[in-house]
Amino acid sequence: MTAPATPDSPKKVPFGLIHHWIGAKFLPGVTIAEALRVLRDYSRYPDYFPPSVVHVETDSLGDSDDQFSMVLMKQLQFRKLVLDADYWSHHVRVDERRLYNITRTTRLQEIANYGAPDQHLLPRDEGSGLIWRLYSVTRIQERDGGLYLEIEAIALSRDIPSGWRFLVEPIVRHKSREALAMALRQTEEAVRSAGTPAGARVSR
Repeated sequence: MTAPATPDSPKKVPFGLIHHWIGAKFLPGVTIAEALRVLRDYSRYPDYFPPSVVHVETDSLGDSDDQFSMVLMKQLQFRKLVLDADYWSHHVRVDERRLYNITRTTRLQEIANYGAPDQHLLPRDEGSGLIWRLYSVTRIQERDGGLYLEIEAIALSRDIPSGWRFLVEPIVRHKSREALAMALRQTEEAVRSAGTPAGARVSR
Protein backbone atom coordinates (compact mmCIF):
# COMPACT_ATOMS: atom_id res chain seq x y z
CA MET A 1 0.00 0.00 0.00
CA THR A 2 1.34 3.43 -0.94
CA ALA A 3 -0.28 6.85 -0.56
CA PRO A 4 0.57 10.54 -0.09
CA ALA A 5 1.54 11.12 3.54
CA THR A 6 -0.33 14.44 3.59
CA PRO A 7 -3.36 15.67 1.62
CA ASP A 8 -1.35 18.51 0.06
CA SER A 9 1.50 16.40 -1.34
CA PRO A 10 3.30 17.78 -3.25
CA LYS A 11 3.44 20.78 -0.91
CA LYS A 12 4.47 24.13 -2.39
CA VAL A 13 7.41 25.93 -0.77
CA PRO A 14 9.30 28.95 -2.14
CA PHE A 15 10.62 27.94 -5.58
CA GLY A 16 10.04 24.24 -4.90
CA LEU A 17 7.82 21.30 -4.06
CA ILE A 18 8.00 18.78 -1.20
CA HIS A 19 6.86 15.30 -2.22
CA HIS A 20 5.88 13.28 0.86
CA TRP A 21 4.80 9.65 0.44
CA ILE A 22 4.42 6.63 2.69
CA GLY A 23 4.16 2.94 1.91
CA ALA A 24 3.82 -0.24 3.93
CA LYS A 25 4.04 -3.96 3.32
CA PHE A 26 3.84 -7.14 5.42
CA LEU A 27 6.57 -9.72 4.73
CA PRO A 28 5.44 -13.10 6.09
CA GLY A 29 8.14 -15.41 7.44
CA VAL A 30 10.85 -12.71 7.45
CA THR A 31 12.89 -11.73 10.52
CA ILE A 32 14.29 -8.36 11.48
CA ALA A 33 17.85 -9.74 11.28
CA GLU A 34 17.34 -10.83 7.67
CA ALA A 35 15.96 -7.45 6.68
CA LEU A 36 18.75 -5.51 8.39
CA ARG A 37 21.39 -7.67 6.74
CA VAL A 38 20.05 -6.75 3.30
CA LEU A 39 19.40 -3.06 4.03
CA ARG A 40 23.03 -2.52 5.07
CA ASP A 41 24.53 -4.59 2.23
CA TYR A 42 25.01 -1.49 0.05
CA SER A 43 27.43 -3.16 -2.38
CA ARG A 44 24.58 -5.38 -3.60
CA TYR A 45 22.03 -2.60 -4.08
CA PRO A 46 22.51 -2.69 -7.90
CA ASP A 47 21.44 -6.36 -7.74
CA TYR A 48 18.63 -5.77 -5.26
CA PHE A 49 17.16 -2.58 -6.75
CA PRO A 50 17.54 -2.56 -10.53
CA PRO A 51 17.28 -0.55 -12.71
CA SER A 52 17.11 2.41 -10.30
CA VAL A 53 20.45 1.77 -8.56
CA VAL A 54 23.31 1.78 -11.04
CA HIS A 55 26.40 1.91 -8.82
CA VAL A 56 27.23 2.06 -5.10
CA GLU A 57 30.43 2.76 -3.18
CA THR A 58 30.53 2.28 0.59
CA ASP A 59 32.54 4.94 2.40
CA SER A 60 32.16 3.75 6.00
CA LEU A 61 30.06 1.38 8.12
CA GLY A 62 29.65 1.95 11.85
CA ASP A 63 27.61 0.40 14.62
CA SER A 64 24.70 2.66 13.78
CA ASP A 65 25.91 5.20 11.18
CA ASP A 66 26.74 4.40 7.55
CA GLN A 67 28.00 6.60 4.72
CA PHE A 68 27.85 5.58 1.07
CA SER A 69 27.59 6.98 -2.45
CA MET A 70 25.07 5.89 -5.04
CA VAL A 71 24.25 6.55 -8.70
CA LEU A 72 20.49 6.49 -9.31
CA MET A 73 18.73 6.36 -12.67
CA LYS A 74 15.05 7.16 -13.21
CA GLN A 75 13.28 6.69 -16.52
CA LEU A 76 10.95 9.65 -16.98
CA GLN A 77 8.37 10.32 -19.66
CA PHE A 78 10.77 11.79 -22.20
CA ARG A 79 14.27 11.30 -20.76
CA LYS A 80 16.47 9.58 -18.18
CA LEU A 81 17.38 11.32 -14.95
CA VAL A 82 20.71 10.18 -13.49
CA LEU A 83 21.88 11.37 -10.07
CA ASP A 84 25.15 10.95 -8.18
CA ALA A 85 24.61 11.32 -4.43
CA ASP A 86 26.28 10.83 -1.06
CA TYR A 87 24.14 9.45 1.76
CA TRP A 88 24.22 9.33 5.54
CA SER A 89 22.19 6.57 7.16
CA HIS A 90 21.44 6.19 10.88
CA HIS A 91 20.02 3.00 12.41
CA VAL A 92 18.23 2.87 15.76
CA ARG A 93 17.42 -0.49 17.38
CA VAL A 94 14.43 0.21 19.65
CA ASP A 95 14.32 -3.35 20.97
CA GLU A 96 14.70 -6.92 19.69
CA ARG A 97 11.68 -6.61 17.42
CA ARG A 98 11.67 -2.96 16.36
CA LEU A 99 14.08 -0.66 14.57
CA TYR A 100 14.00 2.43 12.42
CA ASN A 101 16.40 4.00 9.97
CA ILE A 102 16.87 7.60 8.84
CA THR A 103 18.64 8.20 5.52
CA ARG A 104 19.33 11.53 3.83
CA THR A 105 21.44 12.88 1.01
CA THR A 106 24.43 14.99 2.00
CA ARG A 107 25.32 15.74 -1.64
CA LEU A 108 23.21 15.31 -4.76
CA GLN A 109 24.26 16.21 -8.31
CA GLU A 110 22.72 15.47 -11.67
CA ILE A 111 24.85 13.68 -14.29
CA ALA A 112 24.45 15.25 -17.72
CA ASN A 113 24.70 13.12 -20.89
CA TYR A 114 25.00 9.91 -18.88
CA GLY A 115 26.75 7.16 -20.83
CA ALA A 116 28.07 9.53 -23.51
CA PRO A 117 31.73 10.52 -23.97
CA ASP A 118 30.95 13.99 -22.62
CA GLN A 119 29.20 12.72 -19.48
CA HIS A 120 29.79 15.13 -16.60
CA LEU A 121 28.51 16.19 -13.20
CA LEU A 122 26.49 19.37 -13.04
CA PRO A 123 27.12 21.79 -10.14
CA ARG A 124 24.95 21.26 -7.09
CA ASP A 125 21.42 22.64 -7.37
CA GLU A 126 21.68 22.95 -11.14
CA GLY A 127 20.04 20.86 -13.83
CA SER A 128 16.45 19.71 -14.24
CA GLY A 129 15.65 20.11 -10.53
CA LEU A 130 13.38 17.06 -10.60
CA ILE A 131 15.11 15.95 -7.39
CA TRP A 132 17.10 18.40 -5.20
CA ARG A 133 17.16 16.49 -1.87
CA LEU A 134 16.08 13.05 -0.57
CA TYR A 135 15.13 12.00 2.97
CA SER A 136 13.54 8.77 4.16
CA VAL A 137 12.50 7.00 7.35
CA THR A 138 12.19 3.22 7.33
CA ARG A 139 10.37 1.53 10.21
CA ILE A 140 10.51 -2.23 10.81
CA GLN A 141 8.66 -4.36 13.32
CA GLU A 142 8.79 -8.14 13.65
CA ARG A 143 5.49 -9.68 14.80
CA ASP A 144 2.57 -11.86 13.66
CA GLY A 145 4.97 -14.34 12.06
CA GLY A 146 6.64 -11.83 9.78
CA LEU A 147 7.86 -8.30 9.29
CA TYR A 148 5.95 -5.03 8.97
CA LEU A 149 7.93 -2.71 6.71
CA GLU A 150 7.05 0.98 6.38
CA ILE A 151 8.93 3.51 4.24
CA GLU A 152 8.27 7.24 4.48
CA ALA A 153 9.96 9.13 1.64
CA ILE A 154 10.39 12.89 1.30
CA ALA A 155 11.88 14.60 -1.75
CA LEU A 156 12.47 18.24 -2.64
CA SER A 157 12.15 19.27 -6.28
CA ARG A 158 11.94 22.42 -8.34
CA ASP A 159 8.45 23.89 -8.66
CA ILE A 160 6.41 23.00 -11.74
CA PRO A 161 5.65 26.07 -13.92
CA SER A 162 1.93 26.87 -13.69
CA GLY A 163 1.45 26.47 -17.43
CA TRP A 164 2.73 22.89 -17.29
CA ARG A 165 1.25 21.84 -13.95
CA PHE A 166 -1.86 20.16 -15.39
CA LEU A 167 0.39 17.94 -17.52
CA VAL A 168 3.40 17.33 -15.28
CA GLU A 169 1.83 16.94 -11.82
CA PRO A 170 -0.06 13.68 -12.62
CA ILE A 171 3.21 12.24 -13.98
CA VAL A 172 5.09 13.27 -10.82
CA ARG A 173 2.41 11.70 -8.61
CA HIS A 174 2.44 8.49 -10.64
CA LYS A 175 6.24 8.25 -10.58
CA SER A 176 6.35 8.88 -6.81
CA ARG A 177 3.81 6.14 -6.10
CA GLU A 178 5.47 3.78 -8.58
CA ALA A 179 8.96 4.30 -7.12
CA LEU A 180 7.82 3.66 -3.54
CA ALA A 181 5.80 0.57 -4.47
CA MET A 182 8.79 -0.80 -6.36
CA ALA A 183 11.11 -0.15 -3.40
CA LEU A 184 8.83 -2.13 -1.09
CA ARG A 185 8.50 -5.00 -3.56
CA GLN A 186 12.21 -5.17 -4.32
CA THR A 187 13.12 -5.04 -0.63
CA GLU A 188 10.99 -8.12 0.01
CA GLU A 189 12.51 -9.90 -2.99
CA ALA A 190 16.02 -9.00 -1.83
CA VAL A 191 15.42 -10.24 1.71
CA ARG A 192 14.01 -13.52 0.43
CA SER A 193 16.76 -14.07 -2.14
CA ALA A 194 19.44 -13.41 0.50
CA GLY A 195 17.65 -15.44 3.17
CA THR A 196 19.20 -18.29 5.13
CA PRO A 197 18.51 -21.90 4.11
CA ALA A 198 15.33 -23.47 5.47
CA GLY A 199 15.78 -24.59 9.05
CA ALA A 200 18.83 -22.43 9.70
CA ARG A 201 18.77 -20.21 12.75
CA VAL A 202 19.40 -16.49 12.45
CA SER A 203 21.44 -15.00 15.30
CA ARG A 204 20.24 -11.73 16.84
